[in-house]
Amino acid sequence: MAIVVFLLVFTIIVTLHEFGHYYVAKKSGVLVREFALGMGPKVFSWRKGETTFTLRALPLGGFVRMAGDGDDTQEIRQGQRVYLTQNEDGRIVEIDTQDKPSNTLALPVEVSYCDIVDTMTIKGFVAGESDEQIFVVDDKAMHIEHDGTRVQVAPLQTHLETKSAFKRIAIYAAGPINNFLLSIFVFTLLAFSAGGVNSPSNHVTVSENGVAARIGIQTGDKITAINDTAITNFSDLTTVMARLRQQHVTDIDVTYESNHQTKTIRAQLTDGYLGVTQSKDTDIWSKLTYGFTETIFVVKQVWLALVGLVTNGFNVGQLGGPIAIVQMSGEVAQSGILSIFSFLAILSANLGVINLLPIPGLDGGKILLALIELLRGKPLSKNKEVFVTMIGVGVLLLLMVVVTFNDIAKLFIK
Repeated sequence: MAIVVFLLVFTIIVTLHEFGHYYVAKKSGVLVREFALGMGPKVFSWRKGETTFTLRALPLGGFVRMAGDGDDTQEIRQGQRVYLTQNEDGRIVEIDTQDKPSNTLALPVEVSYCDIVDTMTIKGFVAGESDEQIFVVDDKAMHIEHDGTRVQVAPLQTHLETKSAFKRIAIYAAGPINNFLLSIFVFTLLAFSAGGVNSPSNHVTVSENGVAARIGIQTGDKITAINDTAITNFSDLTTVMARLRQQHVTDIDVTYESNHQTKTIRAQLTDGYLGVTQSKDTDIWSKLTYGFTETIFVVKQVWLALVGLVTNGFNVGQLGGPIAIVQMSGEVAQSGILSIFSFLAILSANLGVINLLPIPGLDGGKILLALIELLRGKPLSKNKEVFVTMIGVGVLLLLMVVVTFNDIAKLFIK
């Protein structure tokens, strides 16, 4: 059950994250070659428009492959054997680089020159012929890659790097933004399904036969003090009561407001509890805003945890990887469907924050490079950008290995 919940939650989060990149890229005129869920070998694929959608063997992560982004290449080498399919006008509409062509009528050509970005031409020798021929590639031609994946060729004007820095920032930011929107939506849904949200105030809901009920406190009253400690919200109340339980205090003075009157009554605790719960705000506005306030709260907590890692000394033991998330998924699954939805919202906001970190290889790192380009008035050289990105990816992979090893160690070393 843990793995099922993990895969369901993670797939939803990754799909919406990648859809953010995909949607804004399309709107910005960037050709999206592939929208992939999972990593590793391709299991299944289908095409819609100019994009190939694929499901891959390892159900961890996903990617949107945009023309000209990172390691996106359609390299066809000099001397390579390809199979070309032409339309009635003689333009190339399919370039097959598999060992065995899909179209048995395709022309087998040994490539001497290939440019399917700028000039959109391929030069080469048809099998059995000695004269070099020039083939014009259609702007919407298909390239069948070595593993059988069909992707559309991309003229230069559809490449990511030809778009303005502002458009690229929007494309990179769209993924994390979708994570935050998902978190907001799910938290709001939870607020409506629960009939309201816990009130941050010091208003209380009184349990039947509890200490508070016996001394006359009613649902909706405000507890303003316990002994000499002021109470301004429910968190204050739980903190004070926890301290009193540790001290084994049984007699307390409870000050509360009821019907605009302030009263102080002596109460005797039997089990250390007052017999009240946090009141709920059931108005429509509280429910609608809960998604925003709770998402902001999660983002703050993640940020504080990250800052703490840096300021208090980096401790990998405080981090959790996929194995830890699977374990948490199992625990959450036992608590019911609402807990699963809450876990989905929290994890989505977490990943949104992580992806915005200014680390090369992450969305935040790409945004940082685009901002540097805006400040410099020109982009970094391709070699420098690739070098910086490779360092970032290397650090991330190393961290993932260490965190995964740490997760495994925790399973066997208690």
